[in-house]
Amino acid sequence: MFTNLLRVVKQWAKARQIYSNIFGYLSGTILLIMSAKICLLYPNGNLLFLLRQFFLIYSIWHWPIPVILDSLVNSNNILQNWNLKNLLPSEYHDGDKMPVITSLFPNQNAAYNVNNHTLNIIKVEINRGNFFMISVANGQKIEIAFIN
Repeated sequence: MFTNLLRVVKQWAKARQIYSNIFGYLSGTILLIMSAKICLLYPNGNLLFLLRQFFLIYSIWHWPIPVILDSLVNSNNILQNWNLKNLLPSEYHDGDKMPVITSLFPNQNAAYNVNNHTLNIIKVEINRGNFFMISVANGQKIEIAFIN
Protein backbone atom coordinates (compact mmCIF):
# COMPACT_ATOMS: atom_id res chain seq x y z
CA MET A 1 0.00 0.00 0.00
CA PHE A 2 2.91 2.34 0.76
CA THR A 3 4.19 2.28 -2.82
CA ASN A 4 0.73 3.00 -4.21
CA LEU A 5 0.18 5.88 -1.78
CA LEU A 6 3.56 7.36 -2.63
CA ARG A 7 2.86 7.06 -6.36
CA VAL A 8 -0.52 8.84 -6.05
CA VAL A 9 0.84 11.58 -3.78
CA LYS A 10 3.79 12.19 -6.13
CA GLN A 11 1.46 12.45 -9.10
CA TRP A 12 -0.74 14.88 -7.15
CA ALA A 13 2.26 17.08 -6.24
CA LYS A 14 3.44 17.14 -9.86
CA ALA A 15 -0.06 17.96 -11.14
CA ARG A 16 -0.38 20.81 -8.62
CA GLN A 17 3.14 22.01 -9.54
CA ILE A 18 4.53 21.76 -6.02
CA TYR A 19 7.08 19.03 -6.80
CA SER A 20 10.52 20.62 -6.99
CA ASN A 21 12.86 20.57 -4.02
CA ILE A 22 15.29 22.91 -5.74
CA PHE A 23 12.61 25.65 -5.74
CA GLY A 24 11.55 25.00 -2.14
CA TYR A 25 8.65 22.65 -2.80
CA LEU A 26 8.15 18.93 -2.18
CA SER A 27 10.62 16.27 -3.32
CA GLY A 28 10.42 12.52 -3.65
CA THR A 29 12.22 12.11 -0.32
CA ILE A 30 9.85 14.49 1.47
CA LEU A 31 6.78 12.73 0.06
CA LEU A 32 8.30 9.34 0.86
CA ILE A 33 8.71 10.26 4.54
CA MET A 34 5.29 11.91 4.76
CA SER A 35 3.63 8.88 3.13
CA ALA A 36 5.57 6.44 5.32
CA LYS A 37 4.34 8.30 8.41
CA ILE A 38 0.73 7.81 7.29
CA CYS A 39 1.33 4.11 6.58
CA LEU A 40 2.93 3.66 10.02
CA LEU A 41 -0.05 5.33 11.69
CA TYR A 42 -2.58 3.25 9.72
CA PRO A 43 -0.88 -0.04 8.75
CA ASN A 44 -4.14 -1.77 7.73
CA GLY A 45 -5.66 1.07 5.70
CA ASN A 46 -6.58 0.74 2.05
CA LEU A 47 -5.32 3.23 -0.53
CA LEU A 48 -8.35 5.52 -0.43
CA PHE A 49 -8.30 5.64 3.37
CA LEU A 50 -4.55 6.34 3.44
CA LEU A 51 -4.92 9.11 0.87
CA ARG A 52 -7.75 10.71 2.87
CA GLN A 53 -5.61 10.50 6.03
CA PHE A 54 -2.60 11.98 4.20
CA PHE A 55 -4.54 15.11 3.29
CA LEU A 56 -6.43 15.30 6.58
CA ILE A 57 -3.39 14.94 8.83
CA TYR A 58 -1.12 17.27 6.88
CA SER A 59 -3.88 19.87 6.44
CA ILE A 60 -4.02 20.26 10.24
CA TRP A 61 -0.30 19.64 10.92
CA HIS A 62 1.24 22.36 13.06
CA TRP A 63 4.38 23.23 11.12
CA PRO A 64 7.20 23.52 12.14
CA ILE A 65 6.52 20.44 14.28
CA PRO A 66 8.74 17.90 12.51
CA VAL A 67 7.53 14.78 10.71
CA ILE A 68 9.73 12.05 12.20
CA LEU A 69 9.39 8.32 11.53
CA ASP A 70 11.48 7.13 14.48
CA SER A 71 13.17 8.66 17.52
CA LEU A 72 16.42 10.47 16.79
CA VAL A 73 19.48 8.78 18.27
CA ASN A 74 22.97 10.21 18.04
CA SER A 75 25.20 7.15 17.82
CA ASN A 76 28.22 9.12 16.66
CA ASN A 77 29.46 12.32 18.24
CA ILE A 78 31.49 13.22 15.16
CA LEU A 79 28.54 14.12 12.92
CA GLN A 80 25.87 16.56 14.02
CA ASN A 81 22.36 15.17 14.14
CA TRP A 82 19.26 17.26 13.34
CA ASN A 83 17.70 18.71 16.49
CA LEU A 84 14.98 21.13 17.51
CA LYS A 85 17.48 24.01 17.60
CA ASN A 86 17.33 23.93 13.79
CA LEU A 87 13.83 25.40 14.02
CA LEU A 88 15.31 28.65 15.29
CA PRO A 89 16.72 31.26 12.93
CA SER A 90 20.48 31.77 12.92
CA GLU A 91 22.83 34.09 11.10
CA TYR A 92 23.20 31.47 8.33
CA HIS A 93 19.67 30.11 8.05
CA ASP A 94 16.11 31.38 8.52
CA GLY A 95 15.08 28.30 10.54
CA ASP A 96 13.38 25.13 9.32
CA LYS A 97 9.83 25.90 8.17
CA MET A 98 8.65 22.39 7.31
CA PRO A 99 10.93 19.84 8.97
CA VAL A 100 10.59 16.37 7.44
CA ILE A 101 13.39 14.41 9.08
CA THR A 102 15.22 11.52 7.44
CA SER A 103 15.52 8.27 9.41
CA LEU A 104 19.16 7.41 8.81
CA PHE A 105 22.00 8.90 10.81
CA PRO A 106 22.82 11.71 10.58
CA ASN A 107 19.18 12.74 10.56
CA GLN A 108 18.56 15.75 8.37
CA ASN A 109 15.64 17.87 7.25
CA ALA A 110 14.71 16.70 3.74
CA ALA A 111 12.61 19.87 3.35
CA TYR A 112 15.49 22.23 4.12
CA ASN A 113 14.72 24.42 1.07
CA VAL A 114 11.09 25.10 2.02
CA ASN A 115 10.61 28.77 2.89
CA ASN A 116 7.62 30.76 4.16
CA HIS A 117 6.29 31.44 0.67
CA THR A 118 6.50 27.86 -0.61
CA LEU A 119 5.20 26.48 2.70
CA ASN A 120 2.08 28.62 2.33
CA ILE A 121 1.55 27.33 -1.21
CA ILE A 122 2.09 23.71 -0.08
CA LYS A 123 -0.41 24.21 2.76
CA VAL A 124 -3.00 25.68 0.39
CA GLU A 125 -2.61 22.71 -1.97
CA ILE A 126 -2.82 20.16 0.86
CA ASN A 127 -5.97 21.89 2.16
CA ARG A 128 -7.35 21.83 -1.37
CA GLY A 129 -6.61 18.10 -1.58
CA ASN A 130 -8.30 17.57 1.78
CA PHE A 131 -11.39 19.47 0.61
CA PHE A 132 -11.45 17.35 -2.54
CA MET A 133 -11.22 14.08 -0.56
CA ILE A 134 -14.01 15.21 1.80
CA SER A 135 -16.19 16.19 -1.16
CA VAL A 136 -15.64 12.83 -2.87
CA ALA A 137 -16.35 10.97 0.39
CA ASN A 138 -19.63 12.90 0.75
CA GLY A 139 -20.66 12.01 -2.80
CA GLN A 140 -20.55 15.59 -4.07
CA LYS A 141 -19.98 16.26 -7.74
CA ILE A 142 -16.63 17.86 -8.45
CA GLU A 143 -16.13 20.23 -11.35
CA ILE A 144 -13.36 19.08 -13.67
CA ALA A 145 -11.81 22.57 -13.39
CA PHE A 146 -11.32 21.96 -9.66
CA ILE A 147 -9.29 18.82 -10.30
CA ASN A 148 -6.88 20.47 -12.76
